[in-house]
Amino acid sequence: MQRKLYFIVALFLFSPICWGWSSYKAKIGGQVAFPYQSSNPTVELKTTRNINQQLSEECYLFAFAGALEVANKNAWNRPQGPEVSAEYLFVRKLLVWSKDVLVNHEATINESFYFLEGGDVHHAMKLSLEEGLLPQEMFKPKIPFANWDFTKLYSDLKTIVVDGRRVIGSSRDEATKAQLIDLFLSKIQKRIEAEAGFQSKVFNWSGRNWTTQQFENSFGIKRNSHVFMLYARGQWDMGDPWDLRRALKDMIHLFQGAFNFRQSSWTQVWQYLISSVDNGLPAMLSMKWAGSYHVLNVVGYEYNNRNEIVSFKLKNSWGEDYGDKGHAFFGLQDIQNQTTSIWGFRAP
Repeated sequence: MQRKLYFIVALFLFSPICWGWSSYKAKIGGQVAFPYQSSNPTVELKTTRNINQQLSEECYLFAFAGALEVANKNAWNRPQGPEVSAEYLFVRKLLVWSKDVLVNHEATINESFYFLEGGDVHHAMKLSLEEGLLPQEMFKPKIPFANWDFTKLYSDLKTIVVDGRRVIGSSRDEATKAQLIDLFLSKIQKRIEAEAGFQSKVFNWSGRNWTTQQFENSFGIKRNSHVFMLYARGQWDMGDPWDLRRALKDMIHLFQGAFNFRQSSWTQVWQYLISSVDNGLPAMLSMKWAGSYHVLNVVGYEYNNRNEIVSFKLKNSWGEDYGDKGHAFFGLQDIQNQTTSIWGFRAP
């Protein structure tokens, strides 16, 4: 694939270039990234801290928070911007999910459980807009996040929700139903607080009191800078009960005209990923991964002496023990075979 001259010029203007390097390369779905040496030039964004979802299933929340941090530092003129707490979003997600399942019986229990332990990028965008963001330094759980018992947490929440739906569904009095919903939400809150502690939506940061919504407005998503692209074959996450039309409807409503989407060829996808990195903006890839799904951030790319893209550098959410301090290069064929959707921030 021939790249235009202005892309080459942009490399020098916007990003550092490494000539001859040693890093890590991986196969999608693999637990390990292997050392990789190449003489090809690369373009790589300055990334932030290594994000680690631990044993939670919320890769999309951590990838999203990581993407916001990288974009803030590289493209949005906020090099000193704070780190964003994906762990806080995780806590809010559990509360929002539990309430939705208790009061909305359109989805089956099994479909609802799918969203307790997982989701996709549009869920993270929606959650951050509705619930707000929190600086990482302000998330101070009762138990360190690395020590949470996620298996028991998910299991306990499922039990409370199943009991709640059964009890609430058996009542025909609306006032009683409301009381029962509050009762079970209180049980859910206490269960989450056993590990997370109480997380206020008002906090003091940098000498000022903020609500999470105010913080999101100042340091979160750029409302006028989003693009959504389906991958080339136009398929959505296979086996995902989340309906694509519902996802698009939600995003269009939330961003009020600032959200767009399209089906693209793989050549267009590669060009989009290149231009995104060239403008300091990470993209997010939702992928089939070891029998499930995983979301990673695109933070760089490698090309050869014929200006052909060879691979993309992806930032994982498994901490610095994965690959090169949390990063690895993935080949184009591997990405093309496994990618289900591509999300990114359009340069402002």
